[in-house]
Amino acid sequence: MTTAKQALAAHRAAWAVRAAKLKAIDRVQNEGCEGYSSFGVESEKNFGLELPLIQAAFVEEWTLEVLTQRRAAWNAQVVKCKSNGEVAALAKSLGYSHTDLAKAKNLHGVA
Repeated sequence: MTTAKQALAAHRAAWAVRAAKLKAIDRVQNEGCEGYSSFGVESEKNFGLELPLIQAAFVEEWTLEVLTQRRAAWNAQVVKCKSNGEVAALAKSLGYSHTDLAKAKNLHGVA
């Protein structure tokens, strides 16, 4: 059974190959960088296909139990931060941000 995260990774890998080909075509057919761009059109379509996969991966990862654990860890650490830079460093070290926590809270209806 493929998880949403695996499906997203597979989609991104396939898109990377396709994007490289489209960029090469654009370099030849669109030398002046004006007009139609195969890469530009396809990347918009790709985003429409990728967005549901991103959302599904988020829902799969952020269960209520994970939210509770990560929220407790965040709250314990963020009170020590004295600047926005420290909060950004905290988010990088934990691997999730306040925005992720807020999205998960909305997902589960937690206040």
